[in-house]
Amino acid sequence: MRKILTLLVVLVLSYVMAGAQTRQVTGTVKDDLGNPIPFSTVRIKGTSTGVSADTEGKFKINAASNAVLIFTAAGYNDVEVSASSTDLAPVLKTNNTLSEVVVTTALGIQKGKRALGYSTQSVSPEDLNKVRPTDIAAALAGKVSGLQALGTPSSNFGEGNVRIRGAASLGGANPIYVVDGTVVNLNSVNMDDVENLTVLKGPSATALYGVRGGGGVIMITTKKGSKKGAKVSVNSLTEVGKVSLLPKYQDEYGGGYSQDWETFVYNPAVHPAAWAAFNGQKMVEYGADESWGPKMDGTLVREWFSWYPGADFGIETPFSPNPNSIKDFYDNSLRLNNNITVEGGNEIANFRISYNNRVFRLPMPNTNKMDHIVNLKGSVNITPKLNVSTNLNFLSIKQNGTQNEGYASDNASNFNQWWQRQLSMDKLKDYKNPAGGYRTWNIRSPIDTRPAYWNNPYFEAYESYPTDFSTRVYGDVTASYKITEELKASVIVRANVLNFFNETRTGSFGLDLDSYGVTNGQAGEYNQEFLIEYKKRFGNFGVEQYVGGNLRQDFRRQTNAGTVGGLSVPNLYSLAASKDRPTLGNTRNSYNLNSIYARGTVDYKNFIFLDYSVRNDVSSSLPYDVNGYIYPSISASFVFSDLLKTSGINNIMNFGKLRAAFGRVGSDLDPYVLNQSYGLGTPYGTNPTMGVPTVIYDPGIKPSLSKEYEAGAELQFFNNRIGIDFSVYRKDGEDQIIPLTTTPSSGASSV
Repeated sequence: MRKILTLLVVLVLSYVMAGAQTRQVTGTVKDDLGNPIPFSTVRIKGTSTGVSADTEGKFKINAASNAVLIFTAAGYNDVEVSASSTDLAPVLKTNNTLSEVVVTTALGIQKGKRALGYSTQSVSPEDLNKVRPTDIAAALAGKVSGLQALGTPSSNFGEGNVRIRGAASLGGANPIYVVDGTVVNLNSVNMDDVENLTVLKGPSATALYGVRGGGGVIMITTKKGSKKGAKVSVNSLTEVGKVSLLPKYQDEYGGGYSQDWETFVYNPAVHPAAWAAFNGQKMVEYGADESWGPKMDGTLVREWFSWYPGADFGIETPFSPNPNSIKDFYDNSLRLNNNITVEGGNEIANFRISYNNRVFRLPMPNTNKMDHIVNLKGSVNITPKLNVSTNLNFLSIKQNGTQNEGYASDNASNFNQWWQRQLSMDKLKDYKNPAGGYRTWNIRSPIDTRPAYWNNPYFEAYESYPTDFSTRVYGDVTASYKITEELKASVIVRANVLNFFNETRTGSFGLDLDSYGVTNGQAGEYNQEFLIEYKKRFGNFGVEQYVGGNLRQDFRRQTNAGTVGGLSVPNLYSLAASKDRPTLGNTRNSYNLNSIYARGTVDYKNFIFLDYSVRNDVSSSLPYDVNGYIYPSISASFVFSDLLKTSGINNIMNFGKLRAAFGRVGSDLDPYVLNQSYGLGTPYGTNPTMGVPTVIYDPGIKPSLSKEYEAGAELQFFNNRIGIDFSVYRKDGEDQIIPLTTTPSSGASSV
């Protein structure tokens, strides 16, 4: 019996000693869809020992075989897993409560929304693409509080824009659009590639973007390649539109300024003999561009087209209204959006390639645009600690024609005011004159068929129009090295380069002098960045610290030229056809901004958070002794609902957070404005001319600054069925840079 008891004691002691021995436990934290969860926390239950997973969800921790590991991540429910195995595959299920929502903040850092002391708002891809909008501004309209859509045009090819929390300065400030860390143009985004969009609203949220963050930041995260093998996705959109809503027009009176008829008076000194038969015929007041003339009662008259050679010459037609003449001018609009994506990968590498083709045709005749967007995104783990990723984008745009808005010189923009109600679009479509030149309704007289005030609208559409062609390449290459479990360093190289070519032409034989102009060039920016990240928990306290720097260079090289005095050969659109010496101009500038920044967060038990950031910019466009300026921010959040989990109020209000923040951002000057120089003028014969500058700049000018104070709360009731998110903020601007008019006797026009 004693031997048996001794043997049992030895076995128990052996089991305890074996369980107390630690060994390395590894694995990958994934969600319920099989995707890795980056930066999730792994902690040994009952201790303060823990580690963070890397960007791929992988972790390493030393734990005893009888230990229990707790896996946590913002946006997911906690999971407890036994450490009996050295290779684990924990799966976390999504938690849909607001308290665990993850958002993308400045520098692409993902944080739980509960930790933010400032206001942000995210929009899901489903909400963005419900109707496949043409651009980000259209997609955001009505979906983000405090965001004002500044026009999302459907009548032309321009992109809309937005303003966040009003104007940040007297000149206003638009937000910047950041795609995977690279600042891009609004039209450079393929909506089918967007995975997440977050709007950073105040300076406390955007201070890390320096001078460009004053108007807010719209963070766009694009989709990554699948790690579950190859996949191909195709989607297509076809949208056809038609002009359907026009003002109500009067159809009682036709063209003219008087209700009395004009009649043709034959004059043998100026008119051909055959025209004697036209004597006494009623004529429309062709030079009039309004409709207050005689009643349109079917009286036989000589319309404008009856004075041009051809089948209609000499005929009289009924003076009757054409109620649909304006609607007949417009074509059906067309929007095609076709996208194909190929993606694939495994635990070591993944890729995603997408091609997007967009075709736009406006109702305005001969006005169309075609975009091609190619995106390549990939990532590879060269070693367990070294990861290299890239995101490259190519955009090609070709545009033909445009639709002017407002009071413009083309007739199509002024149908509502300068038009005759009896005009027929079928006659105007045949705008070319067989005898040479072009036909128009607004002729000066039967023997002078040049336009009086307006060209034929079809002449404007097919003979006087711009053509634009541009290509853009942007993206980044990133190398990240995990020095320790808590420390990681990254080096990023970014570029955004635009090549553009633009032609404009004014048609020969029209109202205006024929001309041709061309502009081409290249513009863009290069960025070299580094970022060091440190994350660790010390018992009840969590620490995150980021330190980084950026070297940014903006550049622009542009050449433009245009004809002077008309074209020596009609319809020959070439600089060589200029009657006089063409105008020439070129621009070359460069701008440098060197920055260093830091950001840190401290939390207590994951419900009290203190966050700070500071950035120092040194600008090449400001005076040397004042070219550096600092943008600080500080914010705090308190998730008080965590203290009420055991109270009855938690059944009503399941989440509550208070927040407060302060931040400062600013802006500087365009390159070279402080360097006074003579401007080149038009040569006088063979002699060059130059002019003195008329704008004087203060050599001691300071950067413009904007400060903002913010406080707010987020509340969720009845298991997130009712939510309230409100903010109170105050924005103050100082040292605003504005032009001031001066007296001419000073020798300058403004300061």
